Amino acid sequence: LVTLAEAIDSKYHGQVLRSTVQILTTSDTPFEIPSTARIKKVATLKGMMNKGDAVQWNINDFPDSVFLLTGANKARTEDVIRSNMRLGSEKGVVVDVFDRDVVWVCQVADVGAGYEDMSELTVYCVGCHPAQGKKYTLTYLRSTDIARGTVALIADQMEDALDDISTFEINEDTKASLVYGMHSEGDVATRISRRATAVRGLLGYECDETLITLIDLTFNTVEAFDYGNNKNVRGYMDNLVIGESRIGKSDTAKHLRDVYNVGAFVSLAGSSSTIAGIVGGTVKDGVGRNSTRAGVIPRNHKSIIVFEELAKAKEDIARSLTDVRSSGVARITRVNGSVEMPASLRMLTLSNPRCLPTGESRPISEYSNGLEITRELIGASEDIARYDLILVSEGGNTETDPLYDAPEPFPDKVLQDLVRWVWRRKPTDVKFLNGSEFLIRDKAKELNETYPMHVKLFGTECWKKLARLSIAAAAYVVSTD
Repeated sequence: LVTLAEAIDSKYHGQVLRSTVQILTTSDTPFEIPSTARIKKVATLKGMMNKGDAVQWNINDFPDSVFLLTGANKARTEDVIRSNMRLGSEKGVVVDVFDRDVVWVCQVADVGAGYEDMSELTVYCVGCHPAQGKKYTLTYLRSTDIARGTVALIADQMEDALDDISTFEINEDTKASLVYGMHSEGDVATRISRRATAVRGLLGYECDETLITLIDLTFNTVEAFDYGNNKNVRGYMDNLVIGESRIGKSDTAKHLRDVYNVGAFVSLAGSSSTIAGIVGGTVKDGVGRNSTRAGVIPRNHKSIIVFEELAKAKEDIARSLTDVRSSGVARITRVNGSVEMPASLRMLTLSNPRCLPTGESRPISEYSNGLEITRELIGASEDIARYDLILVSEGGNTETDPLYDAPEPFPDKVLQDLVRWVWRRKPTDVKFLNGSEFLIRDKAKELNETYPMHVKLFGTECWKKLARLSIAAAAYVVSTD
């Protein structure tokens, strides 16, 4: 079992290896290649064979021929088979194919590889059909694509990958982490503050506590929950932070993402950010045909993505993000139709206010209220209403004290266990006790009556937003039996 980054090493050439990978692209149509064939002499012509002689050919004896046979026409296929058997110049022979295999050509990367720096390899999946964006453990022959001279893999076994999220279980070791993170004294606000304060120990400076809390709560959300007669309600939070530069937005999110070791961090600014990279698109596969590529969003289905630089994003990127947030599906347009990939995930978006025509941001203090800033950045009211929480922050005192005595952070292992515990909870594991469902319902009604706004910050789904926040708060203070 090696990573793809390790498999590139030439010392592994010709060896059978295993790697846990994520499928980035897969060919839109399958290829078919022969798996067994027979070469028979049918004419009395001088050569290595006599009339009536026959030899058997099997792809397993010539695995590198997969590269030459994939996409080959009938004449080329027969040439490859004859060449394998050293009968390329033999006259008076025919090639009969008995059995065939289906081949899918894919691009793969190591699971967890960074969005910008992942190295990709081409894999020819023989007899197995991988799905875009999914994670698998492949058993493959590490080889070289004869026609192109590139490192390529031939896989004939594929099984769903098990990562440390799906394999997390409650045992004495992980119970110790839960007990460490459990705050049993004080009210909920005090207990949340205690954990957020510990994050400052990761940062090493006195970042705004509200900023830390909103960012960290986004990580600590469940996949789904049940509420009254409503089953499998989305539990993932979709939050937005708008703030001045240098207040710690990105630093806090990056530190938590790195410590939790989950998800991706993606910049929406500049030419490097494209719909194909973010959502997905059509590219050429290893043999030059159209292939569907999963973007960073479907590749992080059920995980988390932190987006930054929303104010600098191109209009089509922002529109595509809105579509994904609305539907939980990444729609990729292809020449022969579109394909949909599941894309339900936690989203945290970080941004400065919208830039002025001069390229500078208008200071937050010059706006009359936070909604004005949000509308200028996001635009449509319905797009604003989709967010669960929006924080507009000047960040308080942004000066860094070089002698700041940072509090002791939680150990990395504890933080990783806490997030994995939350992410593994099923809807039946989320319990609303002591009439809290009714309290959430009543507070949602009260908010809508108090703020009858055109921009539906609360609206008909206010109860869902309050429920998500309540569940995240319970997870954050490890409220469990």
